[in-house]
Amino acid sequence: MSSFCRFQVYHVKQNVNNLFLFPSQVHIRSHFIMNGICVLFRGWVDLDRLDGVGSIEFDEERGSLEEAILKDQVERHKAYLREMEQRERLMQRQAEAEAEVRIIHLRSHARDMKLEGQH
Repeated sequence: MSSFCRFQVYHVKQNVNNLFLFPSQVHIRSHFIMNGICVLFRGWVDLDRLDGVGSIEFDEERGSLEEAILKDQVERHKAYLREMEQRERLMQRQAEAEAEVRIIHLRSHARDMKLEGQH
């Protein structure tokens, strides 16, 4: 399963001193889907040492959005199935009506042939 992953890289702007104390520290934030669950990765990387710390947490906002999208897809699929079942019933009724018309026509034709044979 492939997931779209977008990273946001930014320097901490909350404390200007942090920018001067840790100029090589880059903070990363990314929303993605892991094992079917919307998560948010937050962390930082020290570009000089190439190490850092991060955490993954449930992304409630995106989870709600994905759930709404899934519910919409399920409803559209159910509507499509109902429509297909309705079409199938309609076609079956039409086929039964056509078969009945043929039977009536054949019986009428057979009765006419029988009457001609009696004369």
